[in-house]
Amino acid sequence: MVFAQAAVQPPASTCVNAQAASLCLNQQVFDVAGASPKLLVVYLPDAFADAPAAMAVAADGSAAIALSQQLKATAIAIRPMAMPPNASPYVIRAEEVSAYADALRKIRSSYPGKKILLVGHASGAVMAALLASTTPASADAFLLAACPCDMPAWRRWRNSSTTAPTLSPADETGKVSPQVRLAVVVGNRDDNTLPKFSETYVSRLQARGVKTRLTTAANATHVSVQRAPEFFMLAQSLADELSR
Repeated sequence: MVFAQAAVQPPASTCVNAQAASLCLNQQVFDVAGASPKLLVVYLPDAFADAPAAMAVAADGSAAIALSQQLKATAIAIRPMAMPPNASPYVIRAEEVSAYADALRKIRSSYPGKKILLVGHASGAVMAALLASTTPASADAFLLAACPCDMPAWRRWRNSSTTAPTLSPADETGKVSPQVRLAVVVGNRDDNTLPKFSETYVSRLQARGVKTRLTTAANATHVSVQRAPEFFMLAQSLADELSR
């Protein structure tokens, strides 16, 4: 598969929560020739995957670039400039969700007329799922990949000693509108965020009348699910819906 080259703009650092400087977010824009006038992709990577001081978006294969190229749309990747003190992948706080919601509000106002497809991976998928329940206007469609969406169960499985309260998408499904466009994908070889944690989330959404299902990516791991055909198939399907 051959994609057009994406143009990468320098990172733009914006502190979107003045009360918590540690939640300042980096934003990096990826553009492509002939980008859709109707669609904008916002990508939330796993905030704990690598050194958070840098954007950590490699020009040779990041999901943001691949999504921009595949969907022929401008893409914006968002991640923290630095993690909050004592941050843990097992704890997601309301102020973090609020910071991302503020960032997405500003992005939407900067791209009037475009529909937003919000794509998250791992902790980024947790954030996207929580935005779908708490501030659904943050995006027009949501794609979650490798989501530890049942956070308490995931913490127990990982034998985490963390006892701090955390938001969990599986506990917030009662707030999700049945009209939401949302898709979930996980690799069948994911040994970090096992498929069962996505299954719990999806089954609770379905009980709420949300028309979604869990797609399993064949031979995909926790990381490689973002390169799987199933990941791009779901992204394309949601993009097509938003572009009509």
